[in-house]
Amino acid sequence: MNDLTGKDVYLRVTNNSNGSSSVRHHRAWDVDRFIESQRAQYRAEGERDNDDPLLYQVSLSNAAEYRASLRSR
Repeated sequence: MNDLTGKDVYLRVTNNSNGSSSVRHHRAWDVDRFIESQRAQYRAEGERDNDDPLLYQVSLSNAAEYRASLRSR
């Protein structure tokens, strides 16, 4: 049986050209597929905007870092 329970996913997106980053909260059924799709999206965005597929780095984060990033806005 498939587990179709949504899971909280926290992603850190880092712009490698200037070092800035943000932590974002999402809900996903399949965390691994979601992360890979986000990496593909940011690779394409980097290629389109700056001709650099490695412009953005997408990595897992956590709820504490997400809450801290909200406080620092």
